[in-house]
Amino acid sequence: MAAAAASLQPTSNAAPGNVDSNTRGAFTNSASSASLHSAASTAVSCPLQITHTIQRGDSGASVIQLQLALVQLGYLTTDSVTGYFGNKTKSAVTKFQVAQGISQTGTVGQLTRAALAAVVCGTTPPPVDTTAPTVPTGVNATPTSQTQINLTWAASTDNVGVTGYKVYRNGTQITTVTTTSYSDTGLTAGTTYSYTVAAFDAAGNVSALSASVSATTQMGTVSSGWWKPGPVALEWQWEIDHPLSITSATDMGTGKTAYNGATSPATDPTVYDIDGFDNTAATVASLHALGKKVVCYVEVGADDGRSDSAALKATGEGAAMQGWPGEHYINITNPTVASIIKARIKMCADKGFDAIEPDIDESYTVNTGFPLTKTIEESYMTMLADYAHGLGVAMWGKNPDDTGDSYASDMANTFDAVLTEECNEYSTCGLLSAYTGKKPIFNAEYAAATSAFCPADNVLSGWSGNKFPLALSGARTPCR
Repeated sequence: MAAAAASLQPTSNAAPGNVDSNTRGAFTNSASSASLHSAASTAVSCPLQITHTIQRGDSGASVIQLQLALVQLGYLTTDSVTGYFGNKTKSAVTKFQVAQGISQTGTVGQLTRAALAAVVCGTTPPPVDTTAPTVPTGVNATPTSQTQINLTWAASTDNVGVTGYKVYRNGTQITTVTTTSYSDTGLTAGTTYSYTVAAFDAAGNVSALSASVSATTQMGTVSSGWWKPGPVALEWQWEIDHPLSITSATDMGTGKTAYNGATSPATDPTVYDIDGFDNTAATVASLHALGKKVVCYVEVGADDGRSDSAALKATGEGAAMQGWPGEHYINITNPTVASIIKARIKMCADKGFDAIEPDIDESYTVNTGFPLTKTIEESYMTMLADYAHGLGVAMWGKNPDDTGDSYASDMANTFDAVLTEECNEYSTCGLLSAYTGKKPIFNAEYAAATSAFCPADNVLSGWSGNKFPLALSGARTPCR
């Protein structure tokens, strides 16, 4: 049969009986069409000589073997044995696949060849592959521009072999790739997107989705006009217990004698850190009229029961925050959550605040109920900082030294200042060295006596220490 097949050549004037209908040509024996009919009447040889995947448009000995097998099974007639894989052969293959419960591709792959061999030659087919590939791990999303996010992940494994990966954006499949990376383009600037990936094999088995990761495209236009005070030690007041009263000396933190002996007005605050929800635009304007800078306290990593609490709860909240009844961690990888927190920052900007104090911005070291990492936290806070800067508002870091790793130094080019709590008490001040002499550092101590921390704070460039009551209700004792 191989010798006969070798002499088959395409021709444009073959006898009608030799044409596989709707093909681009026909194959006939160069000696005579009669010899092809003789070959077609020959029984298929066993073992079946189809050694590779064949499909529409292919020709040769393997195609003849296929057509002879389909003739023997009644899916083709002998006049269709042309040596060319055309539409009629594809239709016959599809019918055979339907009968055998094989995916209806019309292509003769490994499973179809095995099934043909089993039916025609009585061989035992290999077991059908029903094992899905492993779930892709290590999915990472990196924004590279205003419109592009690059994805990478670790390769999955499979009992036979991984064919490719399905990539999903915000829950909808956007592409299929054969590599372990993808560049998602055509996105919107300053927008957060979530991604998952699933692996699949040739048998159609699909893995479960990977863990979701999020990334935010770069801002389209970033303002250069936000407050950048530089490495100066600024007197400050931190009062978030209630709406600030401009007429209250306690709330305003004025008339104090500092640890180093300085007195009012030298010790009067020039920076006021107050609650963003509780205080009005009028209060911010009044402070500005007094020549003060005003910082907006908002939580960015937890639901603290504000006017947007119902919206945050609808996203599915995490673990309860220890020591703060009623507050729960939020999933900062969720694009909806990111949008809600950005709305908080927009509220601060609309009220005229100069900067943001973002509480709960380093929660990846505790059990939040979500699989957070330092990389995720840094991406999230960079996104929020870019958004704030785009609105002309500075972004502080809150307790970046609490994590005990490189988070503080990693974010030194992003945060415009730092507010740290009890870094002297817990010996973490050294982790803020990337800011010392470059940006303001506001240190709040609660338990320690001023004599225990003020000497250290006062010799550091840009540091301003205060002792506050834990309630942050207005009282304070400044270091300088």
